[in-house]
Amino acid sequence: MLFNPIEDRSRHPRPIMGRLMCLLEIMWAKTCMNKYLASVRIRGQIVKMAVFADSMTHARMILEYQFGMNSLATTPVQVNEAGTIKPQTPDQARLAALKRQKDNVAKQIETERDRQKLAKAQKTISNLNQPTLAR
Repeated sequence: MLFNPIEDRSRHPRPIMGRLMCLLEIMWAKTCMNKYLASVRIRGQIVKMAVFADSMTHARMILEYQFGMNSLATTPVQVNEAGTIKPQTPDQARLAALKRQKDNVAKQIETERDRQKLAKAQKTISNLNQPTLAR
């Protein structure tokens, strides 16, 4: 009797070497490939799918091969694994926007002061360079 891993997985667990190879494949995919996120049409519903691939084109080809041609609702977008950005509450977003505005205004004030100092210095230099008329 032949071993069928799909039908009888509980009685015959995956051999240790097989588990190790599977673990190595997952680790290799996470370290050597980029993670891409795309929306795919499956039986009329749109589902977000993640895939590990070398490039955006490779990710698109993998998804089209798996779910059928013209099944992509959006093009694959590379996802940063550093962490997901938690959405801000409206109050937090307002405070963040006000802080950015304050920083921008401070930069504009500093730039304007520097411009005025430069203009004053240029005027002083041009006045010193002009010959004085003797009376």
